[in-house]
Amino acid sequence: ALGWGLGMDHSFYADDWGIYNFAVEPSVEGPFYPDIARWRVWYRYSYQHGTRFKRGHPQHEYRYQTDDPDLGTFSTQGGGALFLFDLATWGKVHWKLRVTGYGVTRSDGIWGFGGLIGTEFDW
Repeated sequence: ALGWGLGMDHSFYADDWGIYNFAVEPSVEGPFYPDIARWRVWYRYSYQHGTRFKRGHPQHEYRYQTDDPDLGTFSTQGGGALFLFDLATWGKVHWKLRVTGYGVTRSDGIWGFGGLIGTEFDW
């Protein structure tokens, strides 16, 4: 069907503290109302191997250490939806309204959700 799309994003990260992270994010997109609006939904899974310097309750002094939960080992699952509405056209410039909602949960119990309202233009 014209105007539909499937996507699959991938990412990988590694650093000198021994942290590495990989993620996959499939998505689907289509027309919400022909010639006026589009939608996109996505799901994201990621796994992070934490640093060897993470110590929740250190009993000894170490040269490097952290208790930052974002530097630990965990997996995440999340997803969201985006709606894009045409607002106006001036010459070759097309203004759009972008409305997004998303949520995420981590295996270590941290979770969150949010949203975004914004504008964009293309030509």
